[in-house]
Amino acid sequence: MKKENTGWENFLLLSLMEECAEVAQRCSKAIKFGLQEKQRNQDLTNNERLVDELEDLYGVALVLQDEAIINTVTLERILAKKPRLKKYFKYSQSRDKKDLE
Repeated sequence: MKKENTGWENFLLLSLMEECAEVAQRCSKAIKFGLQEKQRNQDLTNNERLVDELEDLYGVALVLQDEAIINTVTLERILAKKPRLKKYFKYSQSRDKKDLE
């Protein structure tokens, strides 16, 4: 039988979703306008705002981990992502995906 999430678990999972969306929005702005651009009435660059959102995302993930709601996030798995990204970027370039430049 499936265990139902608690209100706290649901709140944290929704918070994680929201942070993911905010990271995606910051990435979109950085692609459109550049990492060093500052939006009108903003003190921070897109780069700084992206880092802020990533820190918020990591914060929620750590709470989920600390509360034993999700499995432990490991540095080993995080670091293993880098060579895979390089591999797929190279493949993308071989497919003439110049829009990534």
